[in-house]
Amino acid sequence: MPRLRSSLLLSVLAAAPAAVLLWAQAPRSPAASAVAPAPAPRAATPRVVLHAAPGGDTLGVVAGTALEAVGREGGWTRVRLEGWTRARLPLAGSGTPEAPWRNLPVRALRAEPERFRGQVVAWGVEFVALQRADSLRTDFAPGEPYLLARDPDGEPGLVYVAVRPEQVRALRGLTPLQPVRLVGRVRSGRSPLMGHPVLELLELNPEAR
Repeated sequence: MPRLRSSLLLSVLAAAPAAVLLWAQAPRSPAASAVAPAPAPRAATPRVVLHAAPGGDTLGVVAGTALEAVGREGGWTRVRLEGWTRARLPLAGSGTPEAPWRNLPVRALRAEPERFRGQVVAWGVEFVALQRADSLRTDFAPGEPYLLARDPDGEPGLVYVAVRPEQVRALRGLTPLQPVRLVGRVRSGRSPLMGHPVLELLELNPEAR
């Protein structure tokens, strides 16, 4: 029986789960034996070899069961893998309006609120409501409009986004749980009252459901 060979492309999501775009190639399976081997107590986990590009440099080996196929191209399969690393990898962006942080977890803001104060982040969120602050919300001026959103880049949690009066009209057409992409400046990484991040809206773009 000819040897089998399969090839895979790895795309790891960027965020606290590490994220890179890679290629993977499954190792060749041994040739079938004329004598049936003794039954194994459990099935072996398939292993795949990762490559930087089709036929490119080898980067490592992972368990094939951790990979999710998302597309095919010729003899290669594109896959996605999500995992965690103890390494402190650099974040994408620089925290400026021209290059906002694009994979900054909410927990990073909460852990170091002063570090990120005044910096700019870009998140995909779900719109919840457009409201006005009362006197109890000390992160806002009384009567200041704000947008309540949830699950920034899929991370469970709430985000409060201060809105300028001239921005309110453009937001009135949003519907609850509508996905939007927003860019905002960090007013507070961890609100003393609510414990959630508070941003100042710079840009907002609705996304298709």
